[in-house]
Amino acid sequence: MRACIFTSDIDKTAVQKEKVLEDIAPSVKAAPDNIYVTGYGWPSARSTQRKIYPLENRNSLKMKVCCTLLGAVDRNRWIPSRVARIPLLMIQEEVIETILSFAPDAMIFHGLRWGEELNSMVKRHLPDLPCLSGERDALDSIHWRKYDSEIKVSIVLPTYNGAKYIRTSIDSCLAQTHTNLEVIVVDDCSTDDTPDIVKSYSDPRIKYIRHSENQKLPRSLNTGFKNADGHFLTWTSDDNIFHKEAVEVMLKFLLTYPETGFVYTDLHHIDDHSNVFEYFSVGPVESLRKTNLIGACFLYPRKVYEEIGEYDASAFLAEDYDYWIRISKKFKMQRLRVPLYYFRIHKDSLTSKFGRLGTDEAGEVGKIVKKRHKIG
Repeated sequence: MRACIFTSDIDKTAVQKEKVLEDIAPSVKAAPDNIYVTGYGWPSARSTQRKIYPLENRNSLKMKVCCTLLGAVDRNRWIPSRVARIPLLMIQEEVIETILSFAPDAMIFHGLRWGEELNSMVKRHLPDLPCLSGERDALDSIHWRKYDSEIKVSIVLPTYNGAKYIRTSIDSCLAQTHTNLEVIVVDDCSTDDTPDIVKSYSDPRIKYIRHSENQKLPRSLNTGFKNADGHFLTWTSDDNIFHKEAVEVMLKFLLTYPETGFVYTDLHHIDDHSNVFEYFSVGPVESLRKTNLIGACFLYPRKVYEEIGEYDASAFLAEDYDYWIRISKKFKMQRLRVPLYYFRIHKDSLTSKFGRLGTDEAGEVGKIVKKRHKIG
């Protein structure tokens, strides 16, 4: 069970979130890690805790003004709560996107004078989402996110001399809570022990394809997806790790919101020894106009692949950036503020060798991609 609390006091509620949940909705049984706290306002420079604001990474005067107006309505009893409808209407896209980003089973409004106005707005956009407010607002059963365990998911895993980490990567795919999947390992002519490691697995869900000559990442991805028969698709790298619930959480979101064509999530950065050292928050879709903040954990239905086509081989080092831009022009994309992936930072990775998008060789290719799509 996942619950999202929208509050007027993020700092206080973040500390007392389990108590708030019990006071308002005792029938909602959620583990602490699945209770998310957000609200209106602006991040405090003094805050040391990671908190999510609806307007985060959207630094515009309009949004700051709206937060000020919402705060005024919240603090002053002489201002009718219905006045909050005006700023809420102005920033409804950002607020709804934030709520969606937690993929909640239940939405809880806490300590807001204009909670009913917010409730009404959410109901217009998300009519199936249970919304709770007030004291002891219990629901006997909340089971909202759709799920079908029989749906097949294809994970393409391109590799080139990935023997050092590939076993960990494959294991993370096979350990998914959503078990109906296939892992298509595309070996781009490795010269190390990669073939032997892959062939040591007896799991029938693994497909192994080896190129006769090195063709680089974009063509390896195209080889993998040509041989994929899943209803939903994704790909991962030979040095990175999926959280065990990654596929299930993303699949549930896409099934619940079929109008969404692509979902992507936050992640952790890990070192050579798989130790977490940094949290990475993916950016909103509009950030694609500047750089690639989509991250490395994503899922999309087959219809997107059939519409968008193959990865561009000429965009090596920015092939994903180019693909995400192409998707964004035709499909709705939604981020999830849940860390479901472990991205390894090490000296032999493509990121270390060629730079992140915006710097070095990858940056130069990124500039070409942006020019081609007339953005930035």
